[in-house]
Amino acid sequence: MIRQYLPGAGANDIANAWQSHFTALYACYDFFANFRRYLRYDIRLRQAFVHDHTFNPAHWQTEVYEAVGRDFESRSSSASFLSGSRTGAQSSSFRSETAPKNSASNTSRPPSLPFTQHKCIFCGKPDCRGRACGTVKTAFVTFDAATSIFTTSSGEQVCYRFNGARGCKVSESDCGRRHLCIRCGGAHASQVCSQ
Repeated sequence: MIRQYLPGAGANDIANAWQSHFTALYACYDFFANFRRYLRYDIRLRQAFVHDHTFNPAHWQTEVYEAVGRDFESRSSSASFLSGSRTGAQSSSFRSETAPKNSASNTSRPPSLPFTQHKCIFCGKPDCRGRACGTVKTAFVTFDAATSIFTTSSGEQVCYRFNGARGCKVSESDCGRRHLCIRCGGAHASQVCSQ
């Protein structure tokens, strides 16, 4: 879209920088587990870039990511977050310089993230990307191409959140989906499944 709608000679460079930004975010090992935090980081960069084209979005912005983390952890109101009024949202916290490729300060991934040990809810591997792993059938659920959802042999849906690293925040009766292991059908989350 940038290449198509942004006028000027620099449109291609800007589009390439944003493509690199997205590729780097998606490559982060905990992208799916911390999606909301990465989304907020992305939104901050996009909002700032509208007013300040001097930084390269392909470069990891540590100060911005840390500010988003503080906002995320303190559960600040979305109104103050979206307005950009929090510390770190100003363009002065964005790096525009280009560091050498081997420099840890200019990596395309966060240099140190809090490690969350979690396994794919489908295949059980710790380095898998969750729903993007390609698994279409486990011992308990099968992907239904007609509805684009995983269901049990009896047609029930199993809660993804219950099986995820953070678990479901509501009871099974309030959730509307079964709180069972997606991999084996046991009364436990797939994070602790031994199969």
